[in-house]
Amino acid sequence: MPSRPAATVDGAIAEAARREWRMTMSRDPIGVVIADDRQMVREGFRAILDSQPDISVVGEAGTGAEAVRICQLLRPRVCLLDIRMPEMDGLEATRQLQNMGERAPAVVIVTTFDLDEYVFEAFRNGARGFITKDTGAACCSRPSARLPVATRWSRPTSPGALSSK
Repeated sequence: MPSRPAATVDGAIAEAARREWRMTMSRDPIGVVIADDRQMVREGFRAILDSQPDISVVGEAGTGAEAVRICQLLRPRVCLLDIRMPEMDGLEATRQLQNMGERAPAVVIVTTFDLDEYVFEAFRNGARGFITKDTGAACCSRPSARLPVATRWSRPTSPGALSSK
């Protein structure tokens, strides 16, 4: 009886890659709700996020109140919230989303304002991340910066702790 050939390194790597691909494809995509009062901003984020194989934009909102309602209904894992929106700002929406308990999405605040007091209040209200709109698409497309890994941003301990200047 012929002996079975020894496994090759290339074969083992290929098998590990196939196993990882199967695990990745079997996971549900990360559901994201985008909340910004500017449609162009929402469409831009949607284009960036929907191009990622493991992220799915499940809803959009133009106001903070609408974002809270959509998140309560759809229960996404992540919600991108602009700070300044009509009806309810992103800071208050973040606070209200925390009332969902374990079902609350990880909130990432998105804004044009790079002000410590906004960031500090966002984290105090339960946000898990903060990015400015001029950051660029790479912040959402690099594997190391995936939105659900928003815990990589640390919570500030005091206003002024976030200044890089």
